[in-house]
Amino acid sequence: MISTRRQEWRRATWPATSVAAAFHALIVSLACHGTTYAAEQAPVTLALVGGRIIDGFGGAPLENGVVLIAGNRIARVGSEASVAVPEGVRRIDVDGMSVLPGLWESHGHLMHIGEGDPDRFPSDFAAQAHDIMAAAARTNLLSGITTFRDTGGPLDEQMKLRAEINSGSLPGPRLFLAGPILRQIQPAPDRGSSREPKNPDWVATPEEARAAVRRLIARGVDQVKVYGFWDLPILQAVTSTAHAAGLGVDADALRGSRRSFARRCLDWTERRPHLAGALGAALLSRLLALGWVARLPETRAVRITHRGARELEGRLGILPQRGTGRARNGGAERRGPA
Repeated sequence: MISTRRQEWRRATWPATSVAAAFHALIVSLACHGTTYAAEQAPVTLALVGGRIIDGFGGAPLENGVVLIAGNRIARVGSEASVAVPEGVRRIDVDGMSVLPGLWESHGHLMHIGEGDPDRFPSDFAAQAHDIMAAAARTNLLSGITTFRDTGGPLDEQMKLRAEINSGSLPGPRLFLAGPILRQIQPAPDRGSSREPKNPDWVATPEEARAAVRRLIARGVDQVKVYGFWDLPILQAVTSTAHAAGLGVDADALRGSRRSFARRCLDWTERRPHLAGALGAALLSRLLALGWVARLPETRAVRITHRGARELEGRLGILPQRGTGRARNGGAERRGPA
């Protein structure tokens, strides 16, 4: 889990609005069958008895298992022979069923439900946003998704829906929200203003980017989402501001490219595969910007600079292959001083 805020995600509690929601905690508790946890200090309120328990880590299934739930936490997991159900606790017979950890939706949008035009749909149906997202949240929970990371949507309606889910008045997964997506727009020639209509979530300068991130932080987002950024200083302004507040940044910056995101490609001269696609191109651009590699004139080859060799070895443990006169490393060529 993609900082201080990320640790809060692990500690966050989940309202026991459904049996399925309770199994979010199994991802932790099932690591040791029959172990008692701090949650058992609270009174046990529910027992799931008789099912096959799958721990989610590849361990052998536990047959005829018992899961004790205390409020919104897993208190104990074990076999029927080792875990006693306290007197008077509600029991649910799950014999013949499989019990497994709740699933995470790590990149989703409650406001996107298969519509034909994802750009127009949120605005065309803004008045129905709460009801649409509530229906999507319920569907996700009933499908076994107990935690949902929404990477872009109407924040006020999302906050309201999350409060209703947390209070138990509506069914749904635990929600982590990004709110409105930050986008870079084309600035005017003087780079001091934009030709595009003014929108607080559209940024054209590092200053605008920092201000936009601070506004989102003040509104209580759990993460920041960016899309379509191409100027590194602006993106750095976003990430540094978010990271200072303990928030991560989710980026779709490479997804608009026609080329594949990442693929294996055989180098014609070296006869060795290298990373190709949008990810490889973005990595090369970053290495060039850092001065770790430099292009050779009138060729597609690049050389590793002296600085790049030091940084690659010191930061990543990659030691470029060295030889007499020139050195090669995975198809990248190094000749002489940088």
